[in-house]
Amino acid sequence: MEKKDNYSELLKDPRWQRRRLEIMQRDDFTCQHCGRKDRTLHVHHKRYVKQWKPWEYLDSDLITLCDECHQIETDYNSDIYRVFSELREAFMVMGFSMQTLTTVLGLIQEAITNVENAKICNPAVDVIEYAVGCAGTNSDVSAAKEIGYGCLRDQ
Repeated sequence: MEKKDNYSELLKDPRWQRRRLEIMQRDDFTCQHCGRKDRTLHVHHKRYVKQWKPWEYLDSDLITLCDECHQIETDYNSDIYRVFSELREAFMVMGFSMQTLTTVLGLIQEAITNVENAKICNPAVDVIEYAVGCAGTNSDVSAAKEIGYGCLRDQ
């Protein structure tokens, strides 16, 4: 719990408050997902880097969202993290090297972005085949597809 408490304290820091205001001004105090101006607004971090403070991110890493869109985005990222965690665990059990695992997870993240942008249509197949095909051997592809089906089936 200490980590979350510490992060909450960082969000009270004047440097974050100033940065947050800059991003909201940039976005015209408008939710960048639904376009609403009449809801409570948040500045959402699109990604997190462990050692960075909330105010140290690039403008492109920050977006203004209303409370409802922020909750949806947060829930979605939690689901993606859960899938990544399950994949990481399964790949480690199979004996993949950390280098291969890191490559596969990066490629999966890229493929998920492509799914979101409607560039591919079947994430359970395309994500796993693409990622493992780029990082491993043909036998790895078959095994990883089974892992991918298991992890992504519930999405």
